[in-house]
Amino acid sequence: MMDNSIKWKIKKASRQNWKKILPALTDLPLKVFKNIHQPCPLCRDGDDRYRFDDNKGYGTYYCNHCGAGDGFAFLQKRLKKSEDEVYLMMGEFLGVTSGKAKIELSAYSDRQSEIPDIRVIVPAPIHSKEAYFKHYKFGEPSKVWEYKNSDGDVFFYICRFDFPDGKKEVLPMTYCHYYDSRNKTMRYGWRWKGVTKNEGVKRPLYNLEELLKPENADKWVMVVEGEKASDAGAELIKEVVVVTWSGGTKAIGLTDWTPLSRRNVYVWGDHDCPGYSAAIEIQRLLLEYNENRTVKLIVSPDSKAKGWDLGDAKKENAEIDKLKNYIGATAFESLHCEIK
Repeated sequence: MMDNSIKWKIKKASRQNWKKILPALTDLPLKVFKNIHQPCPLCRDGDDRYRFDDNKGYGTYYCNHCGAGDGFAFLQKRLKKSEDEVYLMMGEFLGVTSGKAKIELSAYSDRQSEIPDIRVIVPAPIHSKEAYFKHYKFGEPSKVWEYKNSDGDVFFYICRFDFPDGKKEVLPMTYCHYYDSRNKTMRYGWRWKGVTKNEGVKRPLYNLEELLKPENADKWVMVVEGEKASDAGAELIKEVVVVTWSGGTKAIGLTDWTPLSRRNVYVWGDHDCPGYSAAIEIQRLLLEYNENRTVKLIVSPDSKAKGWDLGDAKKENAEIDKLKNYIGATAFESLHCEIK
């Protein structure tokens, strides 16, 4: 295992250099490392789910299906290497262990390292100002979803921006303690930042308030993928409480699933491979909490398009009785997969 002091030197050398490092080590074109919404080079699917923002020169990226990370995480996923293997490769490439860098390195300013990192504050204080959702680049969001904890306090928002070409951008907004570079002071306010594992807290489920109402205590719960599908499901199927989680299929572990520990649950992922994988993972997590109840999986009809969900069912003006009958007839408690 590499010494931590060497790892620190490698991290320092990589700072502000990821737009040179990643194309060189992955053979991906430069356009992949621009801060625009585009197909993900890691999960290799979708048209507009990924962007490379290189926040503070750390090589950060975000994909709403395979998750977020920094430049080191990108290399691990793309090259299918372990963390230690990536550090060994980077140490040689950047000249930390080899003595000669393979690229011309840009030194980062020591002043940047002195700027405190942004810190999320969840839930948002009761006295906090109302969030302002207009984005400096994307304008007004087409939809805003509010996530609250079990006490009804706002944890964060998820904002969706739709564009004329059919593409979209989905961003989290959280109350933060941050450095205001204009005034050179630390301030409090709403920022375009999500709750990550670094904060040491779990994200609440969407629609948790409805789930915890006493009159819904005996209702089945339906877990779907995405806020749009959750809203559509709640409108179409009144007999269940429909919830979802934030962050896509790779953020399941960042969510607090304990409110479902004593509930009967349907899990209905999107009609694609990531969606079915996520549904299986959620079923496993829920059964670990309590085996003395039922967790059923629902698979979308084969006739539906890739990625189909309850939001699409609503668009298609699905007949509610037929939808309920389909759920009752096809939901099953376990998967049996042939091992190849």
